[in-house]
Amino acid sequence: MLKRSVLFVLPLGIAGALLQPGTATADVVCSELTGSCTLLAEDQGSAGKPPERSSQEGAGSATAVSACEERTADSPMETCVAPELIPGGEDAPSPEELAQQAIEELPLPAPEVGLAPKPSGMGLVGLPVWMWVSEEDWSSVSQTASAGSVSVTATASPTSVIWRMGEGSTVICEGPGTPYTPEAKASSSPDCGHTYTRTSADRPEQRYRITATVHWEIAWEGGGASGSADLTRTSSTSLAVGEAQSLVQ
Repeated sequence: MLKRSVLFVLPLGIAGALLQPGTATADVVCSELTGSCTLLAEDQGSAGKPPERSSQEGAGSATAVSACEERTADSPMETCVAPELIPGGEDAPSPEELAQQAIEELPLPAPEVGLAPKPSGMGLVGLPVWMWVSEEDWSSVSQTASAGSVSVTATASPTSVIWRMGEGSTVICEGPGTPYTPEAKASSSPDCGHTYTRTSADRPEQRYRITATVHWEIAWEGGGASGSADLTRTSSTSLAVGEAQSLVQ
């Protein structure tokens, strides 16, 4: 697992306010993750030149120090320090790791599937089937993960439902679908429906297995970073489909 630390690089004027009188030439490095500050060696840089590396053991060998020196070459008296010199810096999670934790903890429900005709009844070849998922499952969900002073929040929003109807057909609905009401009679669903063209007599248990997969788009932000991801949740049901003439005989 990758680890990184986040540093505040403080100019001398700010750092000096944290120090006792008489130590104004010393520098301080602070960890944004732990909130702790460390007093480093004195006389570490001057205007227009890369700061001298700390004489503290281990500071001069880290690549992070060189990168910091390049960024702060024109700023006087700024401190560059290796991450291992910050208490807890090596073990602090990155924003990406916190985002992954928040995403894994998102309370995304498996969709509650609605069908008309109901699974307990029977559909008919040539007559429309209505499909929908519960409105309660169609709302944004958020989760936050924190470590020290850094927090990352992931927000998931449902975007579409992919219905696999059991005989090879796929129906993509951009919303949750419309629940059937008796007033609709034999009309088609206005936004999410399907019509079977053959019976389910040759299927296992003489029923079509139907699955509904809700796709969620996830946006996360925090710790100075942001990103996106996708997740799905699936539920299934089944429906027997017959022919009208066979029911009359």
